[in-house]
Amino acid sequence: MSKKKPKFCVITTPRSGSTWLATLLDSHPKIKSFEEPFIWRADRPNWTDKQFPTYYDYKTNANKKSIFTAFKYLDILDSYKSDTNFDIIGFKIMYNQIQENPEIMLKLLLDNYRIIHLIRQNYLDVIISRAAKNQHHIAHSNTVQSKTRQVTIDTSYLIKDLDRCTRNNKLFSSLLKIMPLSVLEITYESMQEDYNQVLCSVAEFLEVSSDSITFKSELKRINQGKYSDKIANYDEVLETLSGSSYTKFLKG
Repeated sequence: MSKKKPKFCVITTPRSGSTWLATLLDSHPKIKSFEEPFIWRADRPNWTDKQFPTYYDYKTNANKKSIFTAFKYLDILDSYKSDTNFDIIGFKIMYNQIQENPEIMLKLLLDNYRIIHLIRQNYLDVIISRAAKNQHHIAHSNTVQSKTRQVTIDTSYLIKDLDRCTRNNKLFSSLLKIMPLSVLEITYESMQEDYNQVLCSVAEFLEVSSDSITFKSELKRINQGKYSDKIANYDEVLETLSGSSYTKFLKG
């Protein structure tokens, strides 16, 4: 009898490169990485699996809702594998989605999921990416931008936002360390340096061969260049971060 392949879950926070990671994993012929099944809203621009419901759809249409609704949904998600050629099925979930549905962590534990903890170490980049999405209405792009799109950062909340990013990262890093699960921590920054090497390590962690596999994604980084070029109110941001532990992010 062949050994059952593990399930996997990518745990992260928005604007940390999780869609990029999902598309790279999806380029492996034996891996199916669902985008973001626990997205809370009805509209789902990034949901590419139209034939399969999101948790929002499933919960809305469920006759009886309980703590086990998420359990049943994840069982259905995993059953997707039986009708396909995929060896391993996984999905990504955000910190806040786990906080809103804490029973999901119990399901991950009971089903012995492999956890990929994706971290974007420079929290300022997370905030810049979020601002770019909100101000320019571009979440992802398949083309290289002809010019840098500047964003304006609300400095009145900047330190609080960076503190929140720090707390969430520490909280989930600590939680995953004490849970009896296999956890692989990777960073967005290491993917930027050599994503194929990182994805090969992920494939090994998931017990899937990466021989002769070149991981690919059509997604392109939206904003590149110096922070002084990307941030319209750069001097104001610099002044706000001056003297704090977060000034190091401007040196990235």
